Amino acid sequence: MQHISRRLTDLVKATDTVSRIGGDEFTILLHDVAGKEDVEQTAKAILESFRTPFLINNIQISIGTSIGICMLPEDADCVQQALKRADMAMYEAKSEGQGHYHFYDAEEGRKLNDSRELQQDLVQAIHDNQLFLLYQPIVDAHSGEIVSVEALIRWRHPQKAC
Repeated sequence: MQHISRRLTDLVKATDTVSRIGGDEFTILLHDVAGKEDVEQTAKAILESFRTPFLINNIQISIGTSIGICMLPEDADCVQQALKRADMAMYEAKSEGQGHYHFYDAEEGRKLNDSRELQQDLVQAIHDNQLFLLYQPIVDAHSGEIVSVEALIRWRHPQKAC
């Protein structure tokens, strides 16, 4: 991790902050940026730098890099919120494949939160037996005969009408 830290530190200004937040994740706080273009330029420089493998104990090690970016104060009110949103943006960058960066987008953030909420609600629905099975006949419009049946899962959510 020291090699990574050193490479990142070499790519930013002395007034910027590079820190490891855990595992293989780092944060960089860029100070005195004129706008998104400055941040984008730094992100591109980092991605380009990490295309060159590290040489550790005479072994070349390549590292995949994805960058999530959150701009303050536009995208977040506090440091914790900024870190969370940068993390969300990083996962968007990862979904594009290694070697990408992605700026936090409020609409994407809402969709991700909605998706996580739905996932949690479904886990709770299973636990609380909120799902139930219905059979719906499929009727031939001409003869009026039942030709088949489809099985449907319905959800009786305690707060949301379904």
